Amino acid sequence: MISILLVDDEPVLLDLGSFYLTQREHFTVDTASNGKEALERLEKRPYQIVVSDYDMPYMNGIELLREVKQRSPNQPFIIFTGKGREEIVIEALNLGADFYLQKGGDAKAQYTELAHKCRRAIERRQAQDQIRHLARLYSLLSRVNKAVYQIRSRDDLIKEVSHIAIDQGGFKAASVCMLHPISNLPEIVAYDTSPEILGKTTEPFISPDSVPTLHTLKEDRFHVCSDNRRYPHEEPYGRALCATGFLTSASFPLRVSDGLIGALTLHSDEADFFSEEEVLLMMEITESLSLAFELMAQEQEKEQVADRLNMMLSAIESDNDAFFIIDTKGTIQYANHAARLIVSDECKDFKSHQYNISSTGLLISREVSQLEHQVPEDIMTKHDTESYNPGKTKPVHPSLSVRSFDHDNCRYFLVHVKKETN
Repeated sequence: MISILLVDDEPVLLDLGSFYLTQREHFTVDTASNGKEALERLEKRPYQIVVSDYDMPYMNGIELLREVKQRSPNQPFIIFTGKGREEIVIEALNLGADFYLQKGGDAKAQYTELAHKCRRAIERRQAQDQIRHLARLYSLLSRVNKAVYQIRSRDDLIKEVSHIAIDQGGFKAASVCMLHPISNLPEIVAYDTSPEILGKTTEPFISPDSVPTLHTLKEDRFHVCSDNRRYPHEEPYGRALCATGFLTSASFPLRVSDGLIGALTLHSDEADFFSEEEVLLMMEITESLSLAFELMAQEQEKEQVADRLNMMLSAIESDNDAFFIIDTKGTIQYANHAARLIVSDECKDFKSHQYNISSTGLLISREVSQLEHQVPEDIMTKHDTESYNPGKTKPVHPSLSVRSFDHDNCRYFLVHVKKETN
């Protein structure tokens, strides 16, 4: 349905206009008798187009047009009047009126023309808005992808994305809410606002339980409020958002492989900002972010595993017992000092006794050949084995224990050969 706000100080013309326009499909008409009343109606709900007379008390059509454009620059607007002075036409078009139609003649014909102009104005403005929105969102996508490539810290990336949403996306406010890894409670980790919003309260639109962040976190899907003036049930945040000038609010989920981790929430001063194509583009942006977060999490996990492994290697390097780290192919990836002494004394068990020891003195890489106490194959596939007794295999050493662990998507085995005691 096309919603029209018809403004005229003559009740007969309001009734006549409402009658002819509502006879057509897809038209709904509300009326206002002057500019002040029209502005009050526009504050309460959006209209796809405003059709206004010129000569009215309190505020003429040009003054109403100027005020409407200051509040909503992209609002379609038609001057429909009996006044046809050239200077009025020029001023109306310069202020952003889509058309200027003169009253008179056959009523049915003139309202047929008005209905046609309404459709044209709305279609043209929607096309312009979509081109502008998509250009901004493609610029946002480009900058986000560049940030994903350059930034390796999740916190820094989140802050940069909030800034990019304002700078390139043209949004008036952006926030990122993440679920706490332990409590699973939402918390705001970054937010940014456009310069004209500074000084206004930020709480209503960065709160994790505001519209529509709460819906996204509860339902694990995007949520769009196309016009916050249409959501009175979402008080108090809907009212606060409108008071701040945010007409469209949207939230998009952020995920990693384990599931939902947070939401990116955006606010625009334009009603009906997100078309289907724009929603899909925003989902592509958040999917790019989600992938970056997942890769960062994997990298962080690798670093933590590497730190723990280095701590373990440092601890066992000077141990009197022998320790080997062997991969599933039987390749020795590490041997501590005691183990290297065993290898040196029993070099017949290996193809060669030349070892490639790294600069840290910790890592070696050797192919295992025939060990007298060769570890049976089932150990190599045994998960998290506390200890293993070779049984019928006659060991060189009295006790052998094996633990398995994963590193860099590979399985390794820590083989502990306890020193013989007399």
